[in-house]
Amino acid sequence: MDNCDASAADNASWLNPDCKDTPMWMRSLYASLPTTGTFVLFGNIHDLHPVVIGDDCRPDTTINSIWEVLKRCGFDGVVVFDPLNGFRVAKTRESLAPDVVLGGLSSRIGGELMETLSLDGRGRAEAQCGQRGVSPFAGLSALAEAVARGASPSLALVVDYTSQMRDGSSAEDEALLQAMLASVEISNCHALYNGAPIRFGHEGFPGMLRHPVFWLVDAVDDLPSWMTNGDGVRQIPIAKPDIDLRLRMAALLLQGHVEGDDIPAVARRFADATEGFSMRGMYESVQLALRMRSVAQDIEDAVRTYRQGLSENPWQSTRLREQLIDGREILERRVLGQSAAVDKVLDILKRSALGLTTAHKKNPSS
Repeated sequence: MDNCDASAADNASWLNPDCKDTPMWMRSLYASLPTTGTFVLFGNIHDLHPVVIGDDCRPDTTINSIWEVLKRCGFDGVVVFDPLNGFRVAKTRESLAPDVVLGGLSSRIGGELMETLSLDGRGRAEAQCGQRGVSPFAGLSALAEAVARGASPSLALVVDYTSQMRDGSSAEDEALLQAMLASVEISNCHALYNGAPIRFGHEGFPGMLRHPVFWLVDAVDDLPSWMTNGDGVRQIPIAKPDIDLRLRMAALLLQGHVEGDDIPAVARRFADATEGFSMRGMYESVQLALRMRSVAQDIEDAVRTYRQGLSENPWQSTRLREQLIDGREILERRVLGQSAAVDKVLDILKRSALGLTTAHKKNPSS
């Protein structure tokens, strides 16, 4: 990883501000943790990201990437809530069982409420059969408070798929509104919330940290403006990868599918072809290439297929090949006294029609 190589699992040098190999949003998260109670992550929120695991780097999801940052700061786990699947313990340290996290939160907010939060869509529907107006976000405000005020285990809460539950109407979901308000109130507090501390020391990390709530949304405007601003709130965009990150991800994705010595050259072609792609799109392109003749030879075709689906190659037209048979006669009638140039053009056209060069391939970005 060049100047930000991670030599051990607990080494956080890859999160330093000047480590360009790490996505900006992850570096911003790491830098903002001491001062932030609410993170609003928006944009490319369900993409893959290059994450350092020990001495290796691998593509991983946004939630797992958040955990890898928090783990370097001494956190014990990450819990997740979304309106379809309910509550779950997403990640914990190896020494901490998920049941311990669940039991700790249950003792803070009550077993019944914790059970309701943990229901998935089907279980929630069965439990609420015959009731009207019951919000899938019921109890989320209490969960946010329990996470923020809990010293041990030290947790962070991720709330996902809120954008899909807000239609911009004036009839706001009351439980969701309470959860957003609780998140803002906790962020606005300096050291105490309802008489309990909200800043804690973490082993191996200097200073005090809050236990934050992360809101994953498609756009900042999916949340009310009063929630996305303030000293304790941090908006962090997750952008699509630039050329440098695409090149790095390309090299990772090609491992095991392309000969080691060929990876740098193929990775450059792959990165150039995937302008505007998400990293997940790059991953899926490799899956398509695996079904073709060769990943190294066909990566541009796979990118084009992922981008726009199957299409006919005009260079493989039967009529074009018939015309090339009489190509010399046709060209010499139009280009006088340039036999060498005619030969050169015919050679290029024939090689392209036979697939012997890359000239017959469409521009993958078109």
